[in-house]
Amino acid sequence: MGDFQEAGRPIADLAAHFAAAYLCGLPIPSRQARALLYWGALLPDLCFKGLLFVFQSSIWFGEPIHSLWGGVLVSYACALLFERPLRRMAFASILGGYLTHLALDVAKDNLGMGAVLLFFPSMKLYECGLYPPETSLDWAPFALGAVFLMEWFRPTLFERLKKS
Repeated sequence: MGDFQEAGRPIADLAAHFAAAYLCGLPIPSRQARALLYWGALLPDLCFKGLLFVFQSSIWFGEPIHSLWGGVLVSYACALLFERPLRRMAFASILGGYLTHLALDVAKDNLGMGAVLLFFPSMKLYECGLYPPETSLDWAPFALGAVFLMEWFRPTLFERLKKS
Protein backbone atom coordinates (compact mmCIF):
# COMPACT_ATOMS: atom_id res chain seq x y z
CA MET A 1 0.00 0.00 0.00
CA GLY A 2 2.82 2.41 0.84
CA ASP A 3 4.43 1.94 -2.59
CA PHE A 4 1.16 2.82 -4.30
CA GLN A 5 0.77 5.94 -2.20
CA GLU A 6 4.34 7.04 -2.88
CA ALA A 7 3.97 6.40 -6.61
CA GLY A 8 0.73 8.39 -6.88
CA ARG A 9 1.63 11.32 -4.66
CA PRO A 10 3.27 13.60 -7.30
CA ILE A 11 0.30 13.24 -9.65
CA ALA A 12 -2.19 13.78 -6.84
CA ASP A 13 -0.21 16.79 -5.66
CA LEU A 14 -0.32 18.29 -9.16
CA ALA A 15 -4.06 17.59 -9.32
CA ALA A 16 -4.60 19.37 -6.01
CA HIS A 17 -2.54 22.36 -7.16
CA PHE A 18 -4.48 22.48 -10.43
CA ALA A 19 -7.83 22.34 -8.59
CA ALA A 20 -6.77 25.17 -6.25
CA ALA A 21 -5.66 27.30 -9.21
CA TYR A 22 -8.91 26.47 -10.97
CA LEU A 23 -10.94 27.81 -8.04
CA CYS A 24 -8.76 30.94 -7.86
CA GLY A 25 -9.17 31.45 -11.60
CA LEU A 26 -12.98 31.29 -11.67
CA PRO A 27 -13.50 35.06 -11.45
CA ILE A 28 -10.90 35.80 -14.15
CA PRO A 29 -12.74 36.61 -17.40
CA SER A 30 -9.83 35.95 -19.80
CA ARG A 31 -9.42 32.33 -20.87
CA GLN A 32 -5.76 32.97 -21.66
CA ALA A 33 -5.09 34.35 -18.20
CA ARG A 34 -6.88 31.41 -16.57
CA ALA A 35 -4.90 28.88 -18.63
CA LEU A 36 -1.63 30.56 -17.64
CA LEU A 37 -2.72 30.62 -13.99
CA TYR A 38 -3.26 26.85 -14.16
CA TRP A 39 0.12 26.40 -15.84
CA GLY A 40 1.78 28.58 -13.21
CA ALA A 41 0.35 26.41 -10.44
CA LEU A 42 2.03 23.34 -11.94
CA LEU A 43 5.37 24.94 -12.86
CA PRO A 44 7.03 24.89 -9.39
CA ASP A 45 6.80 21.11 -9.09
CA LEU A 46 7.51 20.48 -12.77
CA CYS A 47 10.63 22.65 -12.69
CA PHE A 48 11.79 21.31 -9.32
CA LYS A 49 11.23 17.64 -10.18
CA GLY A 50 12.70 18.17 -13.64
CA LEU A 51 15.89 19.62 -12.19
CA LEU A 52 16.05 16.98 -9.47
CA PHE A 53 15.25 13.81 -11.42
CA VAL A 54 15.86 14.56 -15.09
CA PHE A 55 19.03 16.64 -14.74
CA GLN A 56 20.15 14.97 -11.46
CA SER A 57 20.87 18.37 -9.90
CA SER A 58 21.46 19.03 -6.23
CA ILE A 59 18.49 19.90 -4.03
CA TRP A 60 20.25 23.20 -3.35
CA PHE A 61 19.98 24.03 -7.04
CA GLY A 62 16.37 22.86 -7.41
CA GLU A 63 14.91 24.30 -4.22
CA PRO A 64 15.25 27.99 -5.23
CA ILE A 65 13.02 27.35 -8.27
CA HIS A 66 10.31 26.26 -5.81
CA SER A 67 10.31 29.64 -3.99
CA LEU A 68 8.87 33.12 -4.40
CA TRP A 69 11.96 34.54 -6.13
CA GLY A 70 12.24 31.42 -8.26
CA GLY A 71 8.61 31.97 -9.22
CA VAL A 72 9.32 35.55 -10.23
CA LEU A 73 12.24 34.45 -12.40
CA VAL A 74 10.42 31.51 -14.02
CA SER A 75 7.28 33.61 -14.58
CA TYR A 76 9.34 36.36 -16.18
CA ALA A 77 11.18 33.89 -18.41
CA CYS A 78 7.90 32.28 -19.49
CA ALA A 79 6.29 35.68 -20.10
CA LEU A 80 9.09 36.57 -22.49
CA LEU A 81 7.80 33.80 -24.77
CA PHE A 82 4.66 35.87 -25.43
CA GLU A 83 4.18 38.85 -27.70
CA ARG A 84 4.88 42.19 -26.08
CA PRO A 85 1.20 43.21 -25.49
CA LEU A 86 0.51 39.92 -23.66
CA ARG A 87 3.63 39.79 -21.49
CA ARG A 88 2.25 41.59 -18.44
CA MET A 89 -0.87 39.45 -18.39
CA ALA A 90 1.24 36.30 -18.87
CA PHE A 91 3.66 37.27 -16.11
CA ALA A 92 0.89 38.13 -13.64
CA SER A 93 -1.09 34.97 -14.41
CA ILE A 94 1.86 32.60 -14.20
CA LEU A 95 3.09 34.24 -11.00
CA GLY A 96 -0.45 34.05 -9.57
CA GLY A 97 -0.45 30.31 -10.20
CA TYR A 98 2.99 30.04 -8.61
CA LEU A 99 1.67 31.84 -5.53
CA THR A 100 -1.33 29.51 -5.20
CA HIS A 101 1.09 26.59 -5.39
CA LEU A 102 3.37 28.05 -2.72
CA ALA A 103 0.41 28.89 -0.48
CA LEU A 104 -0.78 25.26 -0.56
CA ASP A 105 2.73 23.97 0.08
CA VAL A 106 3.25 26.27 3.05
CA ALA A 107 -0.17 25.36 4.50
CA LYS A 108 0.69 21.65 4.32
CA ASP A 109 2.40 19.75 7.13
CA ASN A 110 5.69 18.92 5.43
CA LEU A 111 6.84 16.70 8.30
CA GLY A 112 9.29 19.30 9.52
CA MET A 113 10.82 19.90 6.08
CA GLY A 114 8.75 22.97 5.20
CA ALA A 115 8.84 24.94 1.99
CA VAL A 116 11.33 27.63 1.03
CA LEU A 117 9.36 30.83 0.59
CA LEU A 118 11.84 33.51 -0.27
CA PHE A 119 15.12 31.73 -1.14
CA PHE A 120 16.98 35.01 -1.01
CA PRO A 121 18.26 36.20 1.47
CA SER A 122 17.34 33.09 3.47
CA MET A 123 16.70 29.41 2.82
CA LYS A 124 14.43 29.29 5.89
CA LEU A 125 11.71 26.65 5.65
CA TYR A 126 8.09 27.49 6.42
CA GLU A 127 5.08 25.31 7.12
CA CYS A 128 1.74 25.87 8.82
CA GLY A 129 0.82 22.21 9.29
CA LEU A 130 -2.87 22.71 8.45
CA TYR A 131 -3.23 19.38 6.65
CA PRO A 132 -1.14 16.21 6.30
CA PRO A 133 0.87 15.64 3.11
CA GLU A 134 -1.12 12.59 2.00
CA THR A 135 -4.35 14.60 1.96
CA SER A 136 -3.74 15.59 -1.66
CA LEU A 137 -3.70 11.90 -2.56
CA ASP A 138 -7.04 11.34 -0.82
CA TRP A 139 -8.79 14.42 -2.20
CA ALA A 140 -7.38 14.56 -5.75
CA PRO A 141 -10.22 12.55 -7.38
CA PHE A 142 -12.85 14.74 -5.71
CA ALA A 143 -11.02 17.95 -6.63
CA LEU A 144 -10.71 16.89 -10.26
CA GLY A 145 -14.35 15.77 -10.27
CA ALA A 146 -15.41 19.18 -8.98
CA VAL A 147 -13.32 20.87 -11.69
CA PHE A 148 -14.94 18.65 -14.34
CA LEU A 149 -18.46 19.43 -13.08
CA MET A 150 -17.75 23.17 -12.92
CA GLU A 151 -16.44 23.13 -16.49
CA TRP A 152 -19.38 21.04 -17.66
CA PHE A 153 -21.98 23.34 -16.11
CA ARG A 154 -20.03 26.60 -16.43
CA PRO A 155 -21.89 28.05 -19.46
CA THR A 156 -25.32 27.44 -17.95
CA LEU A 157 -24.22 28.56 -14.50
CA PHE A 158 -22.88 31.91 -15.72
CA GLU A 159 -25.90 32.51 -17.96
CA ARG A 160 -28.18 32.00 -14.97
CA LEU A 161 -26.09 34.43 -12.92
CA LYS A 162 -26.23 37.04 -15.69
CA LYS A 163 -30.04 36.82 -15.89
CA SER A 164 -30.52 37.40 -12.17
